[in-house]
Amino acid sequence: MRVISPELFTKRSLTYQLHNALQYEERGGAGVIQQYATTDSVKQLHACALLDLSELSRTGLRGKNTETVLTQGNLPFPVRPNQINMLANGAVVARLGSTECWILDNPLLTTTCIDQLDARVTSAADCYPVYCQHTHAWFALSGQYMPVLMAKVCGVDLRQDVFPIGSVVQTSLARVSAVIIHHRIGQTPVFSILSDSSLAEYLWYALLDAMQEFQGKAVGLGVFSNR
Repeated sequence: MRVISPELFTKRSLTYQLHNALQYEERGGAGVIQQYATTDSVKQLHACALLDLSELSRTGLRGKNTETVLTQGNLPFPVRPNQINMLANGAVVARLGSTECWILDNPLLTTTCIDQLDARVTSAADCYPVYCQHTHAWFALSGQYMPVLMAKVCGVDLRQDVFPIGSVVQTSLARVSAVIIHHRIGQTPVFSILSDSSLAEYLWYALLDAMQEFQGKAVGLGVFSNR
């Protein structure tokens, strides 16, 4: 049986050396964390948990024909900036500005909606790719303590009544610029946090530090299978 590890692949999270994971799964040419330890549990997911999803697929596009390209790709264009649309397969289309959207694949699926979209962007006039796969790390935070935890490191009010599921904000998080998207992975509400890859290690440690008082832990994607 082949043992998967991130070192087997050229595509890696910039925080891969920080993880003391027990099990990885090969996904999209990378080793994605499935399990950290026997303490990975649904209870942890619902209390306070942090995931590194940086190896998983995402892309972006910008330009006056962004809406046309998305529509042709059966990806609904959000009505206003700082909103998302969720696809039936769990992927997210997040509108960051008047002509810019980022698309995040569903971390729980091995299929991707992004490859065909990238081909359309390449051939479209007045629509350009945004390479957030390479420029931004992707972390996800879950659990009942998400808003109060984030209040320690972010000046924006992220409570449910102010920042409901379907919302996007571009802000400073632990003094790092970040895009925060409130959506669901499966049935679990999460804050997806996308921030400069060069600061990924710093932000990972900053979030883990902020989580300590809530007994927060890093977990793998496999914990969603235990729901």
